[in-house]
Amino acid sequence: MELVPANAVPRVTPDRLANLLDFYGSNKASKHDYQFPLSFAFNVAPAGALVEFGIAASSTHGPEDGPIGPDEYIGASLRAAADLGRFTNVIGADHDPRFLIRSEHFTSIRVDQYDIESLRVCMQQADAMSPSGIAVVIDDGAHTHDSILNTVVVAFPHLKKGGVMIVEDLDRSTLQTVLSEVLRVANPCKWGLWSNLDQGPNNNVLVIGKID
Repeated sequence: MELVPANAVPRVTPDRLANLLDFYGSNKASKHDYQFPLSFAFNVAPAGALVEFGIAASSTHGPEDGPIGPDEYIGASLRAAADLGRFTNVIGADHDPRFLIRSEHFTSIRVDQYDIESLRVCMQQADAMSPSGIAVVIDDGAHTHDSILNTVVVAFPHLKKGGVMIVEDLDRSTLQTVLSEVLRVANPCKWGLWSNLDQGPNNNVLVIGKID
């Protein structure tokens, strides 16, 4: 069921997005200042669904972080996106079965970003859940060269016209290589890069807009 009508697209302010991210325990605003590139991308995207790779919990992002704490929200940034009232549907994808929960805020799908076929099945499922089309895809998953490129190759064509793909946490040391390869497979597109290196060398966000 769609969260909001496809013709209702409320504007997202950085402050409101930051407040929601903080409320659910996501560090995207408090640590990275991502409320700025995310709100920009959300506002330029058409109406439709949001798909995010990397569900995680407030402080637990993978097996290496240990068990999920009792006060953590699974899918913190997805919950924030749903509460914006901006997207017709919110979908999270992850390889860790602990994060594949039933939630009133989002639907979860299992995916392996290193497996092209797994990504294809994931995006086919996301399409089937999104009658108004997919407006935004966020890659906040494995954060490696191969996983990012695989995800862009498979997910970008599933965006509706004018849709936006966001790649978070790009590392400065490999940024040029990843950027050139991503833009090659996403061509034609419009793109922009947001950086706040005061927060660390991997505080870079790529925003790619689909133009056909």
